[in-house]
Amino acid sequence: SIGVSNFSAQEIKDMTQGGAEMPAVNQVEAHVFWNQEKLRKEMQELGVAVVAYSPLGNSGFHGEKSGISSDLVGEVAKESGLTPAQVMLNY
Repeated sequence: SIGVSNFSAQEIKDMTQGGAEMPAVNQVEAHVFWNQEKLRKEMQELGVAVVAYSPLGNSGFHGEKSGISSDLVGEVAKESGLTPAQVMLNY
């Protein structure tokens, strides 16, 4: 099996139409603040698993108060008795 990173559904279709093997997995940035809903649905339709990188968020790209530093994540963590990291990973 092969895997890819940051491929769109169209890129995977183009790749496989060119004779390449269908990838088993597509690794993309995904977390509470960027859930990749459309891409996840497209990958499911293609039978490709999605694996998240930066599941704790990416403050450099999404802003200082995203990810485990987010007030929202902190509030959910406090209410549920979890750490902010556990909230993000359980998402």
